Amino acid sequence: MTDQATLMFGIGATKAGTSWLYRYLCAHPDCAMPATKELHYFDTTSEHDLDGTIRDLERQERQIAWNAERKEGLEQALRFMKVEGLKRLRKMLKAPRTDDQAYREFMLSHFEEGAKLTGDITPSYALLPAARLSDMVGMAAETRFIYILRDPVDRLWSHVRMVARRQAEEGQPLHPVATRILENVIHKKMRPAMLARSDYTGILEKLDQAIPRENLKIVFFEDMFRENTIRDICEFLNISYHPAELKKKVHAGQAVALDPELKFAARALLDDQYQAMERRFGDLPNRWKRDFAKVA
Repeated sequence: MTDQATLMFGIGATKAGTSWLYRYLCAHPDCAMPATKELHYFDTTSEHDLDGTIRDLERQERQIAWNAERKEGLEQALRFMKVEGLKRLRKMLKAPRTDDQAYREFMLSHFEEGAKLTGDITPSYALLPAARLSDMVGMAAETRFIYILRDPVDRLWSHVRMVARRQAEEGQPLHPVATRILENVIHKKMRPAMLARSDYTGILEKLDQAIPRENLKIVFFEDMFRENTIRDICEFLNISYHPAELKKKVHAGQAVALDPELKFAARALLDDQYQAMERRFGDLPNRWKRDFAKVA
């Protein structure tokens, strides 16, 4: 990476606005972002994980190419450019990883004249061990990490709905599928990775250990869609302020009501997270405080 380049990592949380952040940076004149949000370089160390990521990229390529064939002019050209970007990503992921040089070169290749930043926004990086997160700090002369916190129950329920959409058969109502998944998470401790992504306390402890304070920014999802927050993020990333579409949602899940009793059970399950974040940050967004009185 060049001395002028900033490499940013968006490391979560899952279902906490990372897709919106990626779209914002894609449209920012100071940034040159990859063709897809999640590169999954640091969390595909096993052959099984890598194979799954490669298959997903191949599926994306086929879908985008199919859509491109039905477009004309600039819209078609942009889609074919994205396909080529995904192919280059697949090639990089398959390259030897002894010194991370292929990753560095891949990220450097995104810089265009005048671009100041590129990024890798992969929420599952929050689950990496502290040692690997520390390695990521040295991937460029300037690195920045952003971690977005969302109300724990809201984040978990949004995550559950996303999984339910993938599991539900065509035409099947999402509510019973999502409810069953959340019941299994709460009462049977199934899907440990889903709960691990809700462990803000453990994740922040790792980040504190691995990443210098000046390289890390914690943002609350509930505060993110405001001009002053976007200005703050731009300053942290060393890029100019660029107006954002603050009301535009990206990958917003289908609205599915969370049953009150199950919501209370989820709130109790995650109570330690609420208390730990209150101790760490003091005042929390109002959305986080709405149920405090119900769990004592």
